[in-house]
Amino acid sequence: HNIQADEDQHDPDEYCPPLNCINITAKLCADLVKKVVAEGPSLATEDDFASALSCFQKVLCETVPSCATRLAGDASGWQSLLERQRSSCIFCALDLDAGTVFQEEGAKYCFAEGATERSAEELAGYYAELCRSQPSLRMLLRPFAPKDSSKAEALAKLRTLLPEGVVVIEEEAAMYRNLDLGSCGLVAQYQGNAEAFSAKPALYDFTQRASLLPSAPSYLSVSLTLPEASRSLVLPKVESWEELEAMLRPVSHFFRQVLSSMYAETRATDGREKNVNLGSAQFREGLTRLGWVDAEKYSDVIFELLDWRKHRSLSASDLAAVEQIDGPASLQQLDAFRLWLCDAVRQRQASKASDGGKTVEESPMTMLVNRMDASGSGSVSFGSFHKALKAMHHPSASSENAGQLREVFMSLDLSGKGSVSTQEFSCLSLLSARYQLKRVALVRAFLEKTFGSHKAAFKAIDEDRKGSVSADLWLDAMIKQHGYQDREDLASCLNFIDKDGSRVLTSKEFEVLGGFSEDQLVQDLKAFRTLLEEKHGSLRQAYEAFAGESSGAAGVDVEAFVAGCRSMGLSLPSTPRLLFNFLDAMHFGRLQCKDFLLLDSLDIVERLQRASDTLRPAILSIKALVADRARGHEEDDALALDDEEDTAKAPVDPEAQWVSLHKDLRDAIEGEIF
Repeated sequence: HNIQADEDQHDPDEYCPPLNCINITAKLCADLVKKVVAEGPSLATEDDFASALSCFQKVLCETVPSCATRLAGDASGWQSLLERQRSSCIFCALDLDAGTVFQEEGAKYCFAEGATERSAEELAGYYAELCRSQPSLRMLLRPFAPKDSSKAEALAKLRTLLPEGVVVIEEEAAMYRNLDLGSCGLVAQYQGNAEAFSAKPALYDFTQRASLLPSAPSYLSVSLTLPEASRSLVLPKVESWEELEAMLRPVSHFFRQVLSSMYAETRATDGREKNVNLGSAQFREGLTRLGWVDAEKYSDVIFELLDWRKHRSLSASDLAAVEQIDGPASLQQLDAFRLWLCDAVRQRQASKASDGGKTVEESPMTMLVNRMDASGSGSVSFGSFHKALKAMHHPSASSENAGQLREVFMSLDLSGKGSVSTQEFSCLSLLSARYQLKRVALVRAFLEKTFGSHKAAFKAIDEDRKGSVSADLWLDAMIKQHGYQDREDLASCLNFIDKDGSRVLTSKEFEVLGGFSEDQLVQDLKAFRTLLEEKHGSLRQAYEAFAGESSGAAGVDVEAFVAGCRSMGLSLPSTPRLLFNFLDAMHFGRLQCKDFLLLDSLDIVERLQRASDTLRPAILSIKALVADRARGHEEDDALALDDEEDTAKAPVDPEAQWVSLHKDLRDAIEGEIF
């Protein structure tokens, strides 16, 4: 049943699936399940997922030996499509259906009588470890209960911990497709809310809708036109291979037709204009043929970076966007964005108050997240990020060059998914806080160089010898009298050492600068996180305990935070007030639950640095390729001119250079099918 390839015209390694690939795959999976059930462990007292997965993996490697290398982690370097298809087309999905085992009282999960009880946060760590130890596990279905109030935070944590390539599908409309709508109904749903489909894994569950299986091809036709990240069909359980084959017959027939048209020729022969966009394989092969020396090393990195909408293709405008960026934003750029955001929120609230309107006191970060995620989906795309900032009149959002905003978004979307969870977006506060520590270090070094010691510096500023200086006096003296240039450095230093939040510095508070160490504070924050988890079970529960000490508006104010630390018997080199000031990077005066949860992401700066070390060289290299090609075109144009002709040189259009590269890439692959 294979399509026969002419060896004189085709690469012997070219992958051409057999027309009956659905039947072959189904038969193989049926055999695997039969062997696993025969050899698998008993799950009588507890759902021992690890043992069951180990058994599945063992049977898989015995049945399909080519999978053993991938699952053992031995594969390295670039792999051809053929190799990837052969080694990774079979994997295991775990349908946890956690809503059925969730205990609302105590907010715990227990999968069987006598099994270990876990909170959502503990469950996230358990799932991540399960996926790391079992490479065959590549999909988690319904990992948390819809009724669990900590579900959003647990999902955000789970996604940061999971190995690359593991898909999480939640029990919600955005991922579980409503088959009762029919295929046309799904199209209408997409037209009404495209973001719910874009770059998200989709699951078509036929277990309770077996009568709709004959219509599966119509769902597949629609699914293949939607920008879904992946598509999975869940079939009803059957007792025999014959039943499974009969059930899949419409699907098999559908794919037989698709494959016949796709792989019959390596080039389009029906006169249609070829797709103007470039797929990943086309992009890599085209760059290789154009002579980019880093094509193998960086082409996939650049493709994933520029495929913002995760449509798995690049247009000329997508490619041109790289001209506007150099890599993830630096800590300094992120802190500048924080300053703009805080100022924009202050102006907005002041405007409302002057108009007699009611103002809602909320953190600048909370306000921005609510604007971006108006639907409450829990995730933010670059489009919604850009749209929210345009409404807030951010200068970059209102111009044609959105490179600055793309760099900010890149620094939060470190996995390159094209979207970030609302909790991941809150890491902006953490990144800004780390840069504010660097501001404090700069002021500290200036004081030591200028005055010799911090004690002498305080005396020089406290001319009236009152033993204290106001915030305004501190800023004016440092800028006007002693020539310190950056006001924000001074403001960050003030916020950091102002122990009681009075906006007045005492000599004792000033002494904090003498013993300041960024590394020590970060170590203390990690120790603080460990103590919170030991004392309260999880960071969410710790927040709830601290919030119980607070009075007035929602959140944890500094008094409640200090009281909570004392009740724990906290004893660290950094005082509770310093810890509070670090977590309150937006200087809102109160901590929310998301601020406590940031303690789980203290390594964000190191992860940002790793991403930057990968992306910046890749971007620099492809920009160098375009620059070299532009110089070559200029030299060719110069040779073509008559020596005596006085022709004005037209200015170089950077975007036109990328459009030209896109066209050359399309021409290089000459319409070949990849």
